[in-house]
Amino acid sequence: MSGRPRLVTLVGMWLIFGPPIPYMLFLAYMNLEAMGVFGPQDGWEHVQSDGLFWDISKMFLTFALIALDSAILWKMTLRWIRSRRQLPSGSM
Repeated sequence: MSGRPRLVTLVGMWLIFGPPIPYMLFLAYMNLEAMGVFGPQDGWEHVQSDGLFWDISKMFLTFALIALDSAILWKMTLRWIRSRRQLPSGSM
């Protein structure tokens, strides 16, 4: 994207990339529980491991997607904030 981002674009990006982040954090927690890092909690069924290779692969993919979504939102929001600061006085 080049130029000044519009507010509707920023809101749309947050609606697309924002909601999956908490879900992916939950998936990371469940995968760590399956690997034995966290024990089962009261009221939760224990999550079965798919094997160390698959558990590590899922963790890598989950953290890569969290990083990608966060980076997209960070860059877009920062670009929007900087463009608002650079507006000439008298225009809004």
